[in-house]
Amino acid sequence: MIKFFRKIRQKILTENKFSKYLIYAIGEILLVMIGILLALEVNNWNENQKDREQEQIYLNRLLEELPDERGWNSAIKITESRTRDAKVNLERIFSQNVRDTALFVNRAFDIGSAFLRNPYIPVYDELVSSGKLSILENDTLRTDRRKYVEIFKWWEKSGAYMEWQSVFKDYNDHMHIYLSPLIENEIQMSSNAIISVEKLRLLGFDLDGYLTDKRSIYHLRKIATTHEQLNTMYKLIQENRLLPLIERVKREVSE
Repeated sequence: MIKFFRKIRQKILTENKFSKYLIYAIGEILLVMIGILLALEVNNWNENQKDREQEQIYLNRLLEELPDERGWNSAIKITESRTRDAKVNLERIFSQNVRDTALFVNRAFDIGSAFLRNPYIPVYDELVSSGKLSILENDTLRTDRRKYVEIFKWWEKSGAYMEWQSVFKDYNDHMHIYLSPLIENEIQMSSNAIISVEKLRLLGFDLDGYLTDKRSIYHLRKIATTHEQLNTMYKLIQENRLLPLIERVKREVSE
């Protein structure tokens, strides 16, 4: 092909026809430009294909790392259960009537277990740190993902996260004045999680002290409110942030 164009150029030059040579030169330049543009277009197409392949890899990882609906429902049920347990134990203290001491103790320890969700999504942090966040082509998907992450950032910045952690710590510190951590170990080791009242006393359970200490009511009220707030927040996050994001990712993966 190069020899062919060289022969044409030489022929025109020998004929000493400048106008024809000019037209030929312009044509040759245009052909070169078209070739360059085609090469760039092919290269862009190849790069785009690589980006789409990478996007699918990241989307699948995102789908794996996001908490699924079943796991989030579990968090909602746990916070609902602990809210009820805190209110039941509160009623028992008010009435000064603990009919089932072992059950009361089981609830007391369960109530003190914090269930704070972690928003950490490794693939998201990887996309941000590597500057590849734009590889997610769907703008709505990027918006849904940002909304999900930002609700936790707001949670932490608002001080609510630290406040709730403090509530759990204060509750457990107070509870352990009257309920030795040895009791919790015994409950965990027990097959049915129920141990006798006599054994509870041997392990250091001061029921009368716990029931008559007014701080017990204060800490139970605080932790009941905290579990209730967590429950409400998890429901809102699931409905308004998590589920739309999961559905969006699923659609992008299938497409």
